[in-house]
Amino acid sequence: MLDHHLKQHPRAVWVHLYSKHMHLLEHPQQNIITTVHSHLEHEHPQTLIADFDATVLTLKTLLKQAQRPWYQPVSILLLQVKEPLDHPLSHLEIRAISEVGYAAGARVVHVYNSEDHLLNPQPKDSTVFTLVQASAKLFLVLGFSLFLFSIWMDQ
Repeated sequence: MLDHHLKQHPRAVWVHLYSKHMHLLEHPQQNIITTVHSHLEHEHPQTLIADFDATVLTLKTLLKQAQRPWYQPVSILLLQVKEPLDHPLSHLEIRAISEVGYAAGARVVHVYNSEDHLLNPQPKDSTVFTLVQASAKLFLVLGFSLFLFSIWMDQ
């Protein structure tokens, strides 16, 4: 399933998630582009994410290092849990991992286990990104309208 999404979305960002660090990967070569170690401790003996904010900060730092233009945000994020765990991920942990991706700025987040199986079959679209987009469009329209109005008043 991961290979299918990598082929379907060639501009997607692929990240391997561990408890103490994350890898940004290049596809289709599967080379590690960069590794970011956590600034804060977010390791817990019973779950992958113990500190949500520390994990978001680590992912944001990693995503800044992705070779993307400033005007092109991360729209699709493929998060693959590579940490060896004693237990399968619970629905709560999968949701927390998804929310880490949304909080880091992704619009759609797909979560995979180490065997490349999709863990969240119906990811939601981020409403925060669409609100930011709508606000930016409104700001541009209002600014352009005021500019045209000021030109009209000068005549």
